[in-house]
Amino acid sequence: MQVGVPMATNETLFESSGAHNQVADLRMGLAQTSNIEDRLSVFEQALVQFPNAIIPLITLMYDGRESDWSSGNAQIDALAGGPHEGVTWPLYNAVGAAYPSFTRDQRDAALRQLLNIFDGINYAYVQGEWGVGHTTGIHEPLLLADITLARPLYWPGLDEGKIKLQSHTSFDSFANTYLDENGSLKGVNSAFVVSYSLLRSDFCSFGERYAAVANPAFLNQTMKGIVAMRFGRPSKEDWEASAERLKKLLPASLHDRIEPLRQEADWTDYKKFR
Repeated sequence: MQVGVPMATNETLFESSGAHNQVADLRMGLAQTSNIEDRLSVFEQALVQFPNAIIPLITLMYDGRESDWSSGNAQIDALAGGPHEGVTWPLYNAVGAAYPSFTRDQRDAALRQLLNIFDGINYAYVQGEWGVGHTTGIHEPLLLADITLARPLYWPGLDEGKIKLQSHTSFDSFANTYLDENGSLKGVNSAFVVSYSLLRSDFCSFGERYAAVANPAFLNQTMKGIVAMRFGRPSKEDWEASAERLKKLLPASLHDRIEPLRQEADWTDYKKFR
């Protein structure tokens, strides 16, 4: 799947559904598919078209009650760190692909569904200290930033980006390995983590080159995520000082985006999830 671009979806499913049939049609669509990618493509389309009806099914999809990819026993799965990332990461990214299209209330409802999953697992499994992690596989910046604002312990850190950058001494070398012709990241676990790492001057010296060729839509989402994590929770310093520190980290070409995004405040209110 191309990072930062929604998965291909079934164009005919749901198109004539009435509101009372939305969940039934989702179940029918899932029954008609035989692999995880196809099932999550169906689920993603349903999330976009009927978010209010389908968002409450996110946790059910995860624990196997609306799918057949987990043991169906959430308590046992939680003790082992959760189902395999081959099924959990695509589920989280199906939610992530739909997330920017949601209203704020819908985003918070989806966020609560994911927190219901993560809160039942030791945080070390969630953020990747133990095992491969859960949030370590989330691409969408707005979703991962909101998760981090609601539960700072679930932030996966920037280790993936650091490790990938350490093995490439030039931007050309990195780009040949991890960027496609559209400037989208490929072959990474978390596109947001790697994109943020690329932009940081304390991690590498080619942030400007990445910003110049990055997929514009995903770069904008990355900036939204960065600004959300910088300003979405109280800080000991005032916002002007915090903004100046952020400018020291990010390419100069992106500095003018910081203040408009701060004023837009397109992030969750962490106090709702205490």
